[in-house]
Amino acid sequence: MTDSDGGQNAMDVPEHNYYKVVLGHREEFFRRTALQAAYNHWASRMKRYLSNLPGESIELGCGCGALSNYLDLVKTDIYKHPWVDRVADACQMPFVDGECANLVAVDMVHHLPEPSRFLDEAARVLKDGGRLILLEPYISFFSYFFYRFLHHEPIDTKVSPFDTVTLTDNESGEVCNEAIPTLLFARHRQEFLRRWPMFSEVRLELSDAVVYPLTGGFSRRSLIPSSWVKPLLKIEDRIIGSIGRIFAMRMLIVLEKKST
Repeated sequence: MTDSDGGQNAMDVPEHNYYKVVLGHREEFFRRTALQAAYNHWASRMKRYLSNLPGESIELGCGCGALSNYLDLVKTDIYKHPWVDRVADACQMPFVDGECANLVAVDMVHHLPEPSRFLDEAARVLKDGGRLILLEPYISFFSYFFYRFLHHEPIDTKVSPFDTVTLTDNESGEVCNEAIPTLLFARHRQEFLRRWPMFSEVRLELSDAVVYPLTGGFSRRSLIPSSWVKPLLKIEDRIIGSIGRIFAMRMLIVLEKKST
């Protein structure tokens, strides 16, 4: 299992079921040192791109709170639970216009029923110069087969990422399509920029080929010692640029709201 959250906008999923998922993830996170090392590495990459503007940096879909162990973020999620600071729906955020300096999320966008509404909201609540920083699945030649046959969440690469998502994860009951981030920010990049001209692309990095799966994620046995994770991920980061479109499993998207 690769996701850290339990489904940001899955309002049709009973709250107590969501709590069970989050609780299970939290227990596994603190039990798995290799997984902690992977999150630490991801957080260090994301931290480089945070804007220095005054204002709050918000984590959307914080789930079990794994990322906030390494970044100073206001944790929000769709339901109230012990590891959330504030309840917030990513498609209808409880922030005033231009309130937020940064919006950060891991494995959240591919759980949204309406990605377009989320992007509209992100554009509304970010300050001019504020940043949207997302870490999501990337569908490469290699990762397609992993996500399609070895991961429980559904994937459909033929849909429009600008429409309402209709696929449902049979395991959790959440709306989900792991292909949405790749379709939205890579394959339909020009259409995305046309629809949201207030965003400029600061960075789109492909990453994570084999090391993260070897950690076991939240549900499988780790196949490597935790002390190996950080150095191996650094090596992977250096070589993924030339082979990312074939082997990458994740993408880091950094968007900045232009000054108006």
